[in-house]
Amino acid sequence: MYCKNCGILNDENAIFCNQCGHPLNADVPDKRKDKKIKNKKVKNKKEIKKITKVKYKKAKNKEYKSNPIKNFILFILILLIIIMLGVIGITGYHAWNENNIQVPNVVGFTYEEAIEELAKNNLIATYRTKTVDDEEQNGIVLSQTPIANKKCKKNKKIKLTVGILEKYIELQDFTTMDLDNTIMVLKSLKLNYKIREKITDTYKNNTIISQNPKGGTKIKQDQIIELTVAKNEEKTPLDEDNHSDEKESDIEEEKELKNF
Repeated sequence: MYCKNCGILNDENAIFCNQCGHPLNADVPDKRKDKKIKNKKVKNKKEIKKITKVKYKKAKNKEYKSNPIKNFILFILILLIIIMLGVIGITGYHAWNENNIQVPNVVGFTYEEAIEELAKNNLIATYRTKTVDDEEQNGIVLSQTPIANKKCKKNKKIKLTVGILEKYIELQDFTTMDLDNTIMVLKSLKLNYKIREKITDTYKNNTIISQNPKGGTKIKQDQIIELTVAKNEEKTPLDEDNHSDEKESDIEEEKELKNF
């Protein structure tokens, strides 16, 4: 059997040509042709995809170039987002600072210096006093609450304990002094006093008879001085007449005794 493709003589029972491999029987499909067709189809598909991609890219480029307004709007939105994030960050930072103020150490400062130091850190000073014997601790901050380096909020009140030197005053002897002069002296020393009146004719009116504590005693600034003041009893005219009559009768008796 002769091959229709190349013209070579083949065996009668041969299905494909020994020379070119072409099918000798028309009913047998040519695999090579099918492969070629498939390859062509694949190539065509790839070419179509490439063409569509190029077209899509071109279309995209055209849209991008033809819509500057959209790009401007997008830029504005991005800018607004950045500004908002910046504002949130700044407010958050300030809030964190206000709630995380570090308390300075003012122990050993004078009370006035402590107030200034706390005010610099937006803190408020309050105080209570504590009696001390050492003169160097007078007016000095002995302790503070909250303690130094602790975190607290803005305008937090810091409690300070300030040393106050216990002052003792040697009390003057006011006995036989006039009440008005005594009060003047006590007020100049900022001492408290209490007056008790005693009716007597032994001392002049408003004269200090006695005092408690006694003169020469050392007392504290807040101690109360008790003063006993003489008050002469007021006499009526009738009492004066009776008193003069008594004197006259006494004189007469003395004369009689002398005569006797």
